[in-house]
Amino acid sequence: MTMVWSPDYLGSPGKMVLANPLTCTNTPKGEDKLYSDAKGVVPSLDLRFAEGKNLNDYMTGTPLVDHQRSMFGSNLSAGTFVNSSGLIETAKVNALTANSEVFSGWPVPSTATQTTTSPFNTTAEAIDRADATSITVNDPSAVTFSGYFKQGSSRYVYLRSVNWISIANCRVWFDLQTGNFVNVSPGAAPISNAFATSVGNGWYRCGFTLDSTGDSVGNIQIRATDSSTNISNVGYVFAFGIQVEEGPVSTYIPTTTAASAAPRFDHNPTTGESLGLLVEESRTNLINYSQDFNFWGTGSTQTLQENAAVSPSGANDATKAIPSTVFESKNLYKNVSPNATNVCSIYVKAAGYTNFQARELGAARFYVNFNLSTSTYVGGGADYISADITPVGNGWYRCSVINSTSAVAYSIAGYPDGYDPGAAPPKFVGDGTSGIYIWGAQVEVGSFPTSYIPTTGTALTRSADVASITGTNFSSWYNQSEGSFYYEGAARNNPLNGLRFVSGTHPRSFLNSGSAGNNNVGSYDGTYSVGLVGGIDWQDGAKAAVSWSSATRTITKDGQVPYTAISNQHNIAETQVYLNRSSNGTSILSGTIARLTYFPERLPDSTLQAITQ
Repeated sequence: MTMVWSPDYLGSPGKMVLANPLTCTNTPKGEDKLYSDAKGVVPSLDLRFAEGKNLNDYMTGTPLVDHQRSMFGSNLSAGTFVNSSGLIETAKVNALTANSEVFSGWPVPSTATQTTTSPFNTTAEAIDRADATSITVNDPSAVTFSGYFKQGSSRYVYLRSVNWISIANCRVWFDLQTGNFVNVSPGAAPISNAFATSVGNGWYRCGFTLDSTGDSVGNIQIRATDSSTNISNVGYVFAFGIQVEEGPVSTYIPTTTAASAAPRFDHNPTTGESLGLLVEESRTNLINYSQDFNFWGTGSTQTLQENAAVSPSGANDATKAIPSTVFESKNLYKNVSPNATNVCSIYVKAAGYTNFQARELGAARFYVNFNLSTSTYVGGGADYISADITPVGNGWYRCSVINSTSAVAYSIAGYPDGYDPGAAPPKFVGDGTSGIYIWGAQVEVGSFPTSYIPTTGTALTRSADVASITGTNFSSWYNQSEGSFYYEGAARNNPLNGLRFVSGTHPRSFLNSGSAGNNNVGSYDGTYSVGLVGGIDWQDGAKAAVSWSSATRTITKDGQVPYTAISNQHNIAETQVYLNRSSNGTSILSGTIARLTYFPERLPDSTLQAITQ
């Protein structure tokens, strides 16, 4: 066993987190087109999600956005996104169910009372001891414990893993004066790395990885002490941002009363373009084996070759479906019961055959014939609504069908070029070699597909993303009397009635297509609505802006002539902003937010038009 202390461990945990810098080194004036188009008006908030790939405010360099995607309860998925390499990646999870920052909410709370400024410019508590129990992970080969610590009356802190495996009740000490890992007990503990990385102002992110845990539930303890061997708590240290995660350490993920998944920064899978923060409503993948097609029913004697190709995840885990040499139906099928309008989707790649059919078994149901060489499709059937074929890189396509059936025998099949199966399952004689690669099947209730939810034996649910700015994080930049928001992003669902992008206690909203004729861009303040009428699709991305004062509100999108209406209810103080949902969570905008900028004054109409062009 080799013990390692390295400030550059895993790309340096401190650097990964301090993509959230402690001090602002930005130069906002003169180097950004949005600022110059605003004619010298400097914003007080600028969230550049696509550019920065973090939750930082560009103006202050601090992370003002609170993001949560709850992992509370069983059968939950952390969610996936497309990384900068164009591969589908699963988001990381902080498995800690206690509050990761406020230790008074832990099962065994701290008794220290001192406070200081955290690495994220919030309040950090002093602790003498803190225990968290029954932390659950998915039985990984490695689990990492980490936290931010600063010297208090005690120089040392140790983290202890408890009840993960019989020999894993180990303590790892860190010297907060020198920023070093200094000791581990017992020496036979299966630790691969211990790290202490400076993040500024006397703070260190300290942690270690426990290998081959073999267990999915355990505890973690924190103790302040006066030496590198003492196991009794003495004095106090400052602590913040405790994290328990599968695999190596990642960017810090806050938790409150439940495990939480990390924010997802999505990319275009074919170009690698950064699209920004992915925020979605909750969805469930009803397919209980989304990648292992051996658990699907077969309508023929076709062969399934596992691990036959590299999938959109970058792993060699795609399946090749090869029709037999007997004249018969060639399909796999899976029974689900969505009981509503739903979306069936699957990732497909040519493997000798470039034609592919997705259908529902039974009479008068949906069917879609996809052509992978031309990226086209033809669909029909009583339950058929629409379909789509989207390239996702390396020859793969995500093929989806929106249908109105309540019980689906979801069937898939590949067939030769030039063969038209019509509405029926393809029947032909295969050559014993040609087929299609398949991976990542999903059936979800809704009118559009969302990010892929992998399953391995049971249906899984991805919780809704909740992204908000509250308290002093909100009041530090918001002007109650007037202001202007600029938005840049893409919605996977066109905004419907009551769907809001910005909403607080004051009923002022943005991207609300409510009362003014089913607008694609709107603003509503409780009595009066203002918006742009027109069927403009958001899925390819858009720029929008809204500006208001006590008298009027104006809104525009993509350089259109701004529309102005009277304003109302500016006597109610705003206290928060939700980035993709109404305050009660009933209306959610699913898509990516590339940028959200706030100017603390009402911009002229001509400026609104200029910044959205």
